Amino acid sequence: IEELGTLYLLQYRLASQEELAASWYYFYNVFNMTEFNRNDFVAGLNGYVIDANGKSAAMRSLTDDFNCIIGTYVPRYKTDPGKVSPENNIDCPFGELGLVDILNRRKKTYKKSVPASDMLNPYVILAVIVKNADGRREISLNELLTAPKNIGKVYNLDSITMLDVLYRIEKLGLIKINRTAGLDVITIQEELDFYDCVERFYASIDEQGQENER
Repeated sequence: IEELGTLYLLQYRLASQEELAASWYYFYNVFNMTEFNRNDFVAGLNGYVIDANGKSAAMRSLTDDFNCIIGTYVPRYKTDPGKVSPENNIDCPFGELGLVDILNRRKKTYKKSVPASDMLNPYVILAVIVKNADGRREISLNELLTAPKNIGKVYNLDSITMLDVLYRIEKLGLIKINRTAGLDVITIQEELDFYDCVERFYASIDEQGQENER
């Protein structure tokens, strides 16, 4: 859990749980506002619930989910710095992911943030890609960026950051990016599944550790 890549893998699992973590799924995959407040989110989520179930949810429950999401991704030293003490400074580790930040503390507005590309391990990103590809070897860049549960949605990626990490995966020989003749697709070069990529991620950490020891 101390590895940043582990947190990004857990983030994918959480944000892709349409039934078991519906508010998180909605926040990353459906809610398109990049700058928002509590009322924006709660109103949007309530509409989403009505569309799915035909009836509204309890506003208190939706508000609690919003507060929980903010508490998950925004460390308390940012939300209420005056009340944070060294003895009581337990934050959710997801705050390290750089996915949500405060826009205006006084107005209580927030924003979705794009993480730095060097925070994203190429094996972790590929794990999410192959999971969503479901056996397909060719996937469009637009699908990677905009499809629910894919890397663009669950990690708040913009096109520049996404391409940067895709080029890093290409350097490993695991994908081929084709942007000629208007194709804009990637081709997965090896037959891999989600857990193959996860195993390679942890193997790469072990290899890096052994090199550092030398």
